[in-house]
Amino acid sequence: MSVNRFASHFMLSPDGELLRWPVITVNDEGVIESVEHFENGFQERPFTRFFAGILCPAFVDIFAEVTTDEIERHKSVKNRHFRDGTILLGVKADDNPVSKANDGLPVVMEKKQDHAISPLSSGLSGQGTLLERMKTHSSDVSMTKMLLEVTMIAARSTGFLSLGRLEKGASPGILLLQNIDLVSKRWTPSSSVRWLSIPAVIGA
Repeated sequence: MSVNRFASHFMLSPDGELLRWPVITVNDEGVIESVEHFENGFQERPFTRFFAGILCPAFVDIFAEVTTDEIERHKSVKNRHFRDGTILLGVKADDNPVSKANDGLPVVMEKKQDHAISPLSSGLSGQGTLLERMKTHSSDVSMTKMLLEVTMIAARSTGFLSLGRLEKGASPGILLLQNIDLVSKRWTPSSSVRWLSIPAVIGA
């Protein structure tokens, strides 16, 4: 089984910290085999690809105001959410069953009332992709706190424990956050995401 190694300036840890000079090894099924970081400077590893930015688990969007009917009528809705880094999308069930919307990524699940309970969660709700909403969110919330909310915390609330964390054995999907202000750790108008790894199987 082949592996990929990704390195960057920072990575989001499961504790919500930005760790410097990470190297993440992922197999071709999207399962993380190892996570290393080096506070004193980047250390080369064979066959490692370095990317400028922040490595982050794929987003778990349980805050979107979207319905299964919208997804059925407008196929581009799912494509936009996936393009912007969402791997699991919580929706409001209506006339169309959730199962009809589960063709390709992101995985769609019915939103539960107890999913979004924190003040930050309510602030992230709305239209558009989660990335768009985070970029325009109130600046008094740190980017790292926001990222932890939409990865580890959101994944736990849905029961999809393989998502949301950059740890050995997890298969969260790995994003590169690009065009971030790496000094102040803030979004910029041109911030975007790039998919580096997509898990072959998305399970709870």
